[in-house]
Amino acid sequence: MIFDILGALLYLAIAALLLGLVLQLASKLICKQAVEFGDAWRTAFFGLIGWRLVDAVFMASGLESIWFLELPAQFVLWTILISAVIGIGVIRAVAIAALMLVLTWGILSVFGLVVASIVG
Repeated sequence: MIFDILGALLYLAIAALLLGLVLQLASKLICKQAVEFGDAWRTAFFGLIGWRLVDAVFMASGLESIWFLELPAQFVLWTILISAVIGIGVIRAVAIAALMLVLTWGILSVFGLVVASIVG
């Protein structure tokens, strides 16, 4: 049990670091200036926790049949977090959140294809 908890925390830390880099790239493309890595990492950390909570709520309430609502819920979550933690305007936060979700889903899709080709 302790190893499961440690593994989950390690996964969360690594994922937050990588997602923080994606957030820095997205903010650089939108605002012409990258946010500080500490703010990006903190935003990504809270975002990943929120992402898991959104996923858990969808699964627990039996809403997995309307899975397409999960992405807008994540988009709203990322927009609120980016605006609150980093402290930028809502319009830029919306643009950064949209670009982040596109980059994240694109990276995960490519990574999934690479893993599938290696394993399969």
